[in-house]
Amino acid sequence: VTDLTGRVDLTGRITGTPSAPNVIGAVAVRGLSLNGITFDPVLNGDLRLVPSQGFSVNVSGSRDRIALALNPNYKPISLNVKRGDATLVGIARGNIFAVDLKQFPLDGLTIPGVQLARLGALGGQLSGNLNIDTDRLQVVDGSLAVANPRIGAFQGERIQTQFVNNGGVFRFAETSLQRGNSRYTLAGNLDLRASP
Repeated sequence: VTDLTGRVDLTGRITGTPSAPNVIGAVAVRGLSLNGITFDPVLNGDLRLVPSQGFSVNVSGSRDRIALALNPNYKPISLNVKRGDATLVGIARGNIFAVDLKQFPLDGLTIPGVQLARLGALGGQLSGNLNIDTDRLQVVDGSLAVANPRIGAFQGERIQTQFVNNGGVFRFAETSLQRGNSRYTLAGNLDLRASP
């Protein structure tokens, strides 16, 4: 579930048929927000939808940029997001979509369906790598680190982990939390399978 808000203005041409329209034009995205993360007030660029070739959008503002390309089956080919100093770059390698995150701010992040208010505000900067299986639409494995993590009143210097998803059971290894002169290390599993 994703919380996506904003307005799109398109100036262009629509050709083809109702079941396979071709859309090519200039686009302006206003007030874009994704799960509480806001982008420049206006992102301008181009959009191209040709069902036999796929879909692409490339928009930018004064500091932010989003470029996305999908194949004819609407699976990702590439993604490049720049929000201030933060970057998210993804590229398809077969059925795996490899994502590299750098300095992505967690301040203001919301996760639909998760009551974060009980924990307090999130903060920190997320970096890492994820491999996503585009056939099964799930994360396969990855490594993540959060610099200056904050959950409510709790503040640390760094959290880092490596994990593998084995059928909905995430196995975390080499997970550590640095807070002051203390370092906490743990390993464990998180079972996200639906209960019978």
